[in-house]
Amino acid sequence: MGVSFGWAQKKYLVSILDADKEYISGSIFCLHKDKKGFVWMGTPGGLCRYDGTQMRFMRDSAIRAVDLVRTIVEDPNSNFWLGVNRIPSFFERYSTVAYFIRTTERFVHLKEKTKEGWRPMKGQPLGLLGTRLWCISPSNQQLFYFDVVTRRKTVVLTQVPFFEDNNFYDHQSMFDGKRYLWIHLLEGILRFDTQTLESCYIFSKHPLNKLGKPTFFSHFKLTEEGIYAATKDFSGRLISNDLRTVKPTTKTQEFFAPHHSVVTLPKAVYPYYPHYKTFDDGVQWLWNFNYGYRLNPLIPKFQKVTASTHEVPMKLSNRGFLVLNDSLLRVNLDDYQVLLYNKKTDDLFAPNPNDKLNNTGGRTFKSMDGNVWIMAKNGLRVYDSLRKTIRTFVNPDTLQNESKFANTIRDIVEATPTTLVLNTESGMFVFHRKNLTFQRIPFFGTNGRVSLRDKQGRIYVGFNGKLHIGYLQDTVWRATTAPITGAIFRNGYDDVAHNQVLGASAMGLFVISKATWKVTKWTAKEGLASEYVYDVLADKKGHFWLSSARGISRIDPYRSKVENFKLSDGLQSNDFNSRTAYLAPDGEMFFGGSQGFNRFYPEDITKNTYVSKPYLTQLTVKEAPYKLPVVISEAMSITLPPDSNSFAIQYSVIDYISEGVNSYQFRLLGSDSTWVNANKQTIARFIQVPAGKYVFELKAANSDGVWNPIPARLKIEIRPYFWQTQWFKVLLFLGMVIGLYFFDKYRVRQLLAQQRKEIKLMVQTQEIERNRFAKEVHDGIGANLTALRIMVGLLGNIDITTLKAKLENVLETTFDDLRGLINDMSPRSLKIKGLAGVLRERATLINQTQKVYVIVNVSRKFPKHLVEEYEVNLYRIAQELLQNTLKHASATEVTFYLDYNNQNLLLNYIDNGRGFDLAKIKHTNGNGVANLYARTQLLNGTIEMYSAAEQGVEVTIKIPYDFTLE
Repeated sequence: MGVSFGWAQKKYLVSILDADKEYISGSIFCLHKDKKGFVWMGTPGGLCRYDGTQMRFMRDSAIRAVDLVRTIVEDPNSNFWLGVNRIPSFFERYSTVAYFIRTTERFVHLKEKTKEGWRPMKGQPLGLLGTRLWCISPSNQQLFYFDVVTRRKTVVLTQVPFFEDNNFYDHQSMFDGKRYLWIHLLEGILRFDTQTLESCYIFSKHPLNKLGKPTFFSHFKLTEEGIYAATKDFSGRLISNDLRTVKPTTKTQEFFAPHHSVVTLPKAVYPYYPHYKTFDDGVQWLWNFNYGYRLNPLIPKFQKVTASTHEVPMKLSNRGFLVLNDSLLRVNLDDYQVLLYNKKTDDLFAPNPNDKLNNTGGRTFKSMDGNVWIMAKNGLRVYDSLRKTIRTFVNPDTLQNESKFANTIRDIVEATPTTLVLNTESGMFVFHRKNLTFQRIPFFGTNGRVSLRDKQGRIYVGFNGKLHIGYLQDTVWRATTAPITGAIFRNGYDDVAHNQVLGASAMGLFVISKATWKVTKWTAKEGLASEYVYDVLADKKGHFWLSSARGISRIDPYRSKVENFKLSDGLQSNDFNSRTAYLAPDGEMFFGGSQGFNRFYPEDITKNTYVSKPYLTQLTVKEAPYKLPVVISEAMSITLPPDSNSFAIQYSVIDYISEGVNSYQFRLLGSDSTWVNANKQTIARFIQVPAGKYVFELKAANSDGVWNPIPARLKIEIRPYFWQTQWFKVLLFLGMVIGLYFFDKYRVRQLLAQQRKEIKLMVQTQEIERNRFAKEVHDGIGANLTALRIMVGLLGNIDITTLKAKLENVLETTFDDLRGLINDMSPRSLKIKGLAGVLRERATLINQTQKVYVIVNVSRKFPKHLVEEYEVNLYRIAQELLQNTLKHASATEVTFYLDYNNQNLLLNYIDNGRGFDLAKIKHTNGNGVANLYARTQLLNGTIEMYSAAEQGVEVTIKIPYDFTLE
């Protein structure tokens, strides 16, 4: 910028707003920061909301693309009153009052009743005091207020000569936020007191003009020093706040700076044309019709010089610096290349082809006499600044194997005014400047590495795992203290102000007191990002600055605090190089690395204390935006249907300081109280969240890891499906109780019916048994007894001997029949032999008659004994089948088959008799078949019967049976 002001200078990082992502193209006409921290910009066609990283444009059909939002006034509900400049035609323009509702992002035009009917209210809001919305109407030349409660308009001033916008200037009327309206007139400025309704004119032709001659001001601003007003030739005037005095001041000039550049500006930047605002965070905002700037007071911690920042077509792997003058540095690079850097102009360029020194590549070292020594490819070179010549010295010792790489020089230390100590790839050598010879130091042999020469002239050498400290007299080593075990380092810094030596090593940082030779070590345990330290410097406060394999770190030894810096702080890369640190006389530090170098003033490295404010930007369900009654950034709670329990919440942060370098944490209370570290991710996903009530919490950290103490919160209720609701569970429980009640009643009825059926079957079976028993008694025993009675009646009429024989025969037959009948009723052998055994025994007796052959086949799985109920009934069934065959079938062969399979008893019966007609037999009154069906039903079994004329009979009976019944 190059303009000098009387105020203190301050550095800013420049961001051009239209260079930010998602910025809506068009001019900025007004800017307002709301209570939540968002910056709102009035643009053509609507509003643009900015959070420091993202722009979001808001419009609807109420605002046309050609309409210009000129003023923004916030009400207590965070909604906005807007002044919208409408242009119906090229020759006409006027402003109307509109209202923007934040929760729905809707625009509504305010209307008033006129002679022509209801028309948009013409005016531009400037401020809200209580219920009064103060507005100006340039087209009507009115100053009025609108009561937002009673919805009434009251005109306070008329015939006000407002300045109206044109193609060159725009009106600057404003409200000071407390009491006064400052109104831009065609000539001068009107200060209106909203409490007393008094008008005060300055630089106006009005009769009540208080100060100055009538003057047209192109623009004016309210500042702490007074009212800054500029004429159309941009001459500046500063008017005192009491409107009594005026004095000339800095001329207004247009601000221009590249994106992401660092500029130095006065503390008060209002002389820049035309619009300017600042808020409590120190960020400066400048804008006009063509551009907008955000000036961040927290500049990047480190300025970097890389191939990309300076558009250099080569790799800038830095290998050290050489100071040429107050502003110019020689930058040594890999592959023995050299560039020059101007610290004041930040220019990086190649040296002049005629520049002998800077066209000779290699690391450099300036001795106390001002000569520059260059560590070239094959030896040592010296540049004589007086003669401007270069001489080369080659170490002849390279003919020996142990000194093969003695001309590959890495570092130089000036031991005495006449000797240099060289670190080479083949060990240490002394170069004698008088006789121009190389010589090893006998004490260190082919080993050893010199690291530093302190102010007292002592040199520090790492040798055999120990740090040796002393002097060199020619090539003779004179130790000044006992060697320090383990404290060897590659590069060192003599911290003269604190009488200590700092050593950079691959094992951390060593701090060695020169008073006591006590060693303090800083490693990853103490907080270093990497223990591989390349270089170290100390600042005026005694803080240590070091470069490592993971960036730059700052150590505060007084508070034992380590701060590690990141790429986002402006580092050239995370990897730095050895022997590249340089401390300028004014305190500026330089550290070189694999991609370039960093420069900075330690006192400029301040911590970002700005508290970021996280907020929610969008809710998506099934990867699609979910429409809510209010926008999610304004919502306190939301309710989701059951099928929307997999969702994602997108979020961002309000932060104008951190330049988008923010970190996030979130959690869903009710599901998991653990904070999830999202780092830079700006979306939280949740899958299959059960129905219930939850609270989503979001925290954000600024660029230096400072977290906001109060998280953003959103209550989320996920409704359950109807079968998951409490009322459904209650109804389901009641339904189950009622169902169990009726089921129990039904079960009782079934049991009673089953019992009645079983009793009926038992009675039926008993009746059949009684009838059979009666028939057996009648046909067998009864007939025998009748015959016996007749025979007894013949006593005395026939021969007694013959009668006795007949009587004995009848009695024997009767006893046999009675014994068989009793045995049929209750066979005792069942308990002993089981069903299979009794059937085999019965088959043996029948087979002895040689009339019918009975076969009994029993499976190995068939139980030997059954529960008595099953065993007796199955025996009765087998007995009934066998008896029917013997009496009616005229069969010659009968087969029984007993089996047990799938928890079922199987009885299969086959005879080869004459059979019968099943249809007829089912309708007869015979007891045999009925008895079979009755007993099978008593055992919950099934019976299948097959028979036809002359085809015998086959009966299959299946009875469910569980061994656990035994």
